[in-house]
Amino acid sequence: MSTTGPYSDEYINRIYQSLFCDNLALYENNNSDYPWDALFGESSTALGELLINPSTDSRITLMAANELRKLELQPASNRLLGIVLEVNLPEGLDTLAAYRNGVATYINYTEKSIFWDTNTSESEKLIAELFRLGEDIQTRLSPWRQERLSAPSKDDLRISFLTEQGLYFGQGPINMLFNDKLARPTLLAATTLMQYLVEKELGEVL
Repeated sequence: MSTTGPYSDEYINRIYQSLFCDNLALYENNNSDYPWDALFGESSTALGELLINPSTDSRITLMAANELRKLELQPASNRLLGIVLEVNLPEGLDTLAAYRNGVATYINYTEKSIFWDTNTSESEKLIAELFRLGEDIQTRLSPWRQERLSAPSKDDLRISFLTEQGLYFGQGPINMLFNDKLARPTLLAATTLMQYLVEKELGEVL
């Protein structure tokens, strides 16, 4: 399937779209084994079990919650499980996604990407701090009930909060949000995590 997005490479666009955990069609070839059979099976019971299973990957939980909402079944809890930061620089779009279970992805404006699934004490600390600060913003926002927007415009920034009950986000000019009293700590925490991922990636290359 063709995948649209802000990057020139279709594969990178697929990765970008997958970060929001709201498009099960991106995984249509992975529907035979657990948990994919539960996600594609349209059984509310199986989907609900994914939500309450503590070992379920945060991204799978978000997709299960999304499928339940399509069945007009609202999850009882509203845990914040993912945070996606998009910064549209003059050079291009930088995207960072982090999930409650310690997984993270960074797509640089050059379209180079980093996939982080190694929980270290430092990465766990950085992600936990990002979620602690992010929850303070998310609880002040209203849920977005419409179709997810395309990437932010040039020189704009968007921070999306992925919860069991749906998407929340804040958006505005980069400089304005980095100087906003509420947004700044969360954005700095995201920047610190991004820098950590880049440093670890460079360290492995060297």
